[in-house]
Amino acid sequence: MPFLITVPTSDQIAAMSRQDYRVLENKVRRALERQEFRLSRNRRRDPRASDYGLYTVTDPLLGPIDKPMTLIEVIEWLNAGVPAEALSPTTPRITNGAAIVLHRVLDYLGEVQEILEEHIPGIDIDILRAKLWGIRELLEPDQVASA
Repeated sequence: MPFLITVPTSDQIAAMSRQDYRVLENKVRRALERQEFRLSRNRRRDPRASDYGLYTVTDPLLGPIDKPMTLIEVIEWLNAGVPAEALSPTTPRITNGAAIVLHRVLDYLGEVQEILEEHIPGIDIDILRAKLWGIRELLEPDQVASA
């Protein structure tokens, strides 16, 4: 069953011991790994650096998914795939990552059109593009309507 990680408040984060924070970080890391993402912590040691203490979510094929985020932002991003009330044991987990991958496929479709046509005789790129847009609407209906 998919699960959501409870998003702690900044006060709760501040009150956590170093061990409790590490446990939360590992829980987020494992949740991302189950969805084939990787969580990496910025290695900067200068507290004045703009990305000090931030994390990056990385797709093994596409690279970094978003800008560096706080752990709370990573948890919110991880939970944002499906509203909690819509989750059930039989509901597939649709994540932000799936939507981002789909956006990137649509972005690069024009660039790889010749390669696809060469290797897949009879492929209709316009039909493929239309089907991908249909999937996009299923993943994020609110954002498609406002775009």
